[in-house]
Amino acid sequence: MKRSIFTIFLVGILFLSTFLQPLQTQAEEKSSIPESISNGYVESFVDELGNTTKLEYLINDNEFRVNTYLNGRLIDYSSRVMEEDGEYSDEIIYNQIVDVEQSESEEIIFTENNVKETYNVNDFIKEESSITEGTTLPRPYSFIASKCMEAIKQCGSLYGKSKKDLIDKYVFDFKKDVALSVVAAAITIIWTHPIVAVGILLTSLGISFRNAVLEDSLNGYYKATRTQYSYYILAKKENKPEKETYRHDQEEYDVHYYNSANGKELTRNSHSPNWFSEDALLNIGIIAY
Repeated sequence: MKRSIFTIFLVGILFLSTFLQPLQTQAEEKSSIPESISNGYVESFVDELGNTTKLEYLINDNEFRVNTYLNGRLIDYSSRVMEEDGEYSDEIIYNQIVDVEQSESEEIIFTENNVKETYNVNDFIKEESSITEGTTLPRPYSFIASKCMEAIKQCGSLYGKSKKDLIDKYVFDFKKDVALSVVAAAITIIWTHPIVAVGILLTSLGISFRNAVLEDSLNGYYKATRTQYSYYILAKKENKPEKETYRHDQEEYDVHYYNSANGKELTRNSHSPNWFSEDALLNIGIIAY
């Protein structure tokens, strides 16, 4: 009986460590890349006159929305709704709450101005070419790794395959005075996944903005690669038959942005929220027997 309790306790510790370790790794990665977007993420910028612009990202299964605040006041927001196919719509709904002007003494003046406008992502971004490459792992599933957990007398083998979609070139064109929230709604989401916060993107590409609108036009392109991974684990317990215990799908994104006007660029790598290392997946599958 004591041995049984000890075994259950040990399995519990292993199970928790399997989940907590990859989550901890993700947290460390996220803290080292503060521009990563998640629901509720806020960017804040202070101009030379002391005015503060904040961009708030709201990301859920219903919509992707960007709120813009100037000196603490909500001035506008742009949103894209989630459609039945699980993709955010190409339509961008822009709502301006107040108009912003600057006096001769450079004081910010807010004027009530309820304006609603509709844009389309294709107004700003055009696809030049799209390529789907072959798999990076052979089809069907290929063996990746195996291991045993002696403490619980269980072993497992990990099998996987992947598919790479390469967007060779997407050209973007945003005119001067376009609202930041519109730019964010159009360019920061790729494959329904937030890749980069717009303020970080604009700063990296050498684009200035003031009072939540572009001061310069933004023209250039991005190349985006999505790799889709699919895994399953076959596990075996001592004196018991081998069986499939776990399946998992996840994605990785690589995007390279380039500003044609000045040659500045930015490269980003991001993972789907359910990302786990292959070793963690193997651990989960073994314990799940």
